[in-house]
Amino acid sequence: MASGEVHHASRFSQRFHAKDRVQILRVLFFFGWSIREVGGAEFSVLGLAEGLLRAGHSVAIADVQKQGSTEKSIGSLQVPYWSIPRAPEPKDVRSSAAFARGVWQTLAVLREFRPDIFSVQSPVFQTALAVGASRLPHHWHLAITVRGSDIRVIPKTFPLLGPWQEHLFERADAVIAVSQSLLRDALNLYPSMRDKAQVIPNSLDASWFDKPVVQPTDDERHVLFVGRFHIVKGIDILLRAWSLLQGHVAGINLWLVGEGEELGSLRSLSDHLGVSKSVRFKGYRAQEELPSLYRAAEIVVLPSRNEGLPRTALEAGACGAICVGARTGGIPETILDGVTGFLVDPESPEALAQGMLRALCLPESDKRRMSAAARAHIQQNFNQETMVARYEQLFQSILRKRTAQEMA
Repeated sequence: MASGEVHHASRFSQRFHAKDRVQILRVLFFFGWSIREVGGAEFSVLGLAEGLLRAGHSVAIADVQKQGSTEKSIGSLQVPYWSIPRAPEPKDVRSSAAFARGVWQTLAVLREFRPDIFSVQSPVFQTALAVGASRLPHHWHLAITVRGSDIRVIPKTFPLLGPWQEHLFERADAVIAVSQSLLRDALNLYPSMRDKAQVIPNSLDASWFDKPVVQPTDDERHVLFVGRFHIVKGIDILLRAWSLLQGHVAGINLWLVGEGEELGSLRSLSDHLGVSKSVRFKGYRAQEELPSLYRAAEIVVLPSRNEGLPRTALEAGACGAICVGARTGGIPETILDGVTGFLVDPESPEALAQGMLRALCLPESDKRRMSAAARAHIQQNFNQETMVARYEQLFQSILRKRTAQEMA
């Protein structure tokens, strides 16, 4: 983008729509790892970016990768894009040359795009870089969205990140959590954000509720899991629960859709438990294939050890699937126990097996009622239009508040 275009766009961002007096925003999303990974957080950030674009705002995306990237676009989303190499989190701002280079690259992106809102999404490996940039004079405003593992897991794995996250939240104009459960956890960790934190849940665009059904090539009866093969997703718990159901679920197989670092160990566990003949590792499936998988499933299972607000529950519910999920994290905010699905105690193969069997044995009339309730619940509470509008309102309120403070 040429400097003249940036300057013109920056002036334009100060204008207002004549009809509704909505300020045009320039928003830079800064993601905590590669935005190109396939997962709920990535889809949610890209969906938010796309929604703001449709509303007439200017959007750009930056992320952090181990080696950085020279690519300048993200699939069909035509927005400016930068990738910054991941640097170690230093104990002190002066202690790492790689950190200094990362801050300089972050500042270069900010100067080129000149955002009104610097939206740090999933504060992980970009956290120290954002703090470094915020310590220098700037005109942008800082908003942070926490999505789950960025708060609950990563700081334990990377202990140097905790203090940097705290510094970031102290500097933020607003903090967003994707579920009430996650907000409580975040406030327990970082009380300084209490007066500026709120919940804006993940969402789905309207197309999820009217996607055409594609007949699956494999029509065997199946219980379905969709997600990353990561220990936090609890697939090992699901396999142990599945082993307890043998003899009760004749003619039904367990489909595991996804990929990840735990694939090898999960295959080994499946063999060890003696359930490999009824477990199908289906690999990665594109988004357009998922609605048919959800609709064809007997039930969809979320055995997670923790969650921010699981996209799988939203997608499955939108397709009318009955979900059985662990009562942990944001899962109870997406599944209404006994109404749209069933909740079970976390970390318990026995409880999960009982919940799955209960769902599988429902009379057809109860299945139809629960399916319709699931679809209505997701459509009413997790639609993308509402989510984008709430972010839009929040970002504009930040600008108005800061402007009023500067004029006081």
